[in-house]
Amino acid sequence: MRLYMNNKGPLNPHLLVENFKCFRNLEVQLLPLTILTGVNGSGKSSVFQSLLMLKQTTETGTPLEGDWFNATDHSDFICFFGNGATSISLTESLDNPSKGRITYSTEEHKESEKVTVNSPLLTGYLQSMSYICAERLGPRLHNPSPSKDDDFVGVNGEFTSAVLARQSDRNISTEIEPISDTKHQNLLEQVSSWMDQISPSARVKAHEVKNIEAAYSTVSFSYEADRTPEFKPPMVGFGISYALPIIVAILTAETGQTILIENPEAHIHPSGQSALGKLIARAAGAGVRIIVETHSDHLLNGIRIDVKNGLLSNELVGLNYFRKSDDGSSECIKIEMGTDGALNHWPDGFFDQAINDLVALS
Repeated sequence: MRLYMNNKGPLNPHLLVENFKCFRNLEVQLLPLTILTGVNGSGKSSVFQSLLMLKQTTETGTPLEGDWFNATDHSDFICFFGNGATSISLTESLDNPSKGRITYSTEEHKESEKVTVNSPLLTGYLQSMSYICAERLGPRLHNPSPSKDDDFVGVNGEFTSAVLARQSDRNISTEIEPISDTKHQNLLEQVSSWMDQISPSARVKAHEVKNIEAAYSTVSFSYEADRTPEFKPPMVGFGISYALPIIVAILTAETGQTILIENPEAHIHPSGQSALGKLIARAAGAGVRIIVETHSDHLLNGIRIDVKNGLLSNELVGLNYFRKSDDGSSECIKIEMGTDGALNHWPDGFFDQAINDLVALS
């Protein structure tokens, strides 16, 4: 995978949005680890949708209809709070935003659209992007296999078992710092090592049944000096099935690839959420670009711990908090993280509910 560079070093593009859904105006720099937080309905998913629309535009030329983004027409996403046309742009630099730019725009009061693509770097950046949505498949007896030898786990994680079965013995290609003392670099051992942080003593295996183009995973647990039999996912709950696509996607990613991940913390115990934060941080430190939407302070704290421990530079982290402004539109507040993992600003509503509840209980 190519590490996208411009003449100033690694590419950290800026997303510029005008009059799209809940945003009048938005600017977000996409650093190697970009974190989107905020209350429900504040625009985090709209950031993902704007990027996926641009990705779809570069791949198929059809912004509003495809595998990544679908809208009936422009009225589906025109900002109710704004005036004027919709514009979504990805630009290499704010210094000269008209150069090195991909833009989708509409004309005000007209059902017409314009697409401008003048950056091979950004085209490659978008086309390398993969996306794992919040609606991942839960425990299933069988999952489909992709029709080709693909290492993408699928938008819903549906191909995770097949990818893991096909690549179990493959060494991971990035230098992600292991979570344990294991010396094994093959995918299966690393997946099990991280899964042990989600569900202690769990060990995952994957099997592909090629004659029916299906695959399945199993989970066993250690006890004393032995292990349980291998259980199918419906026998062990939702957490493992929801975490597995995230772990496999990150460990199979290549340097320079971008992964969009929605709510990786879903169905996972707080300690496991913190471990996922560390995996995300270490992957970003190893060159995998990650944009993550989360409601989890535990996941954020896992990232902060790894920054403090020197496993990820704080300069590679972009922390963005979305909230509603007084006029009803959404705004983005940028929060800086120090080398010690400390944050320079805690806006009202930013992961303060536990403190607020404890105060109410005192």
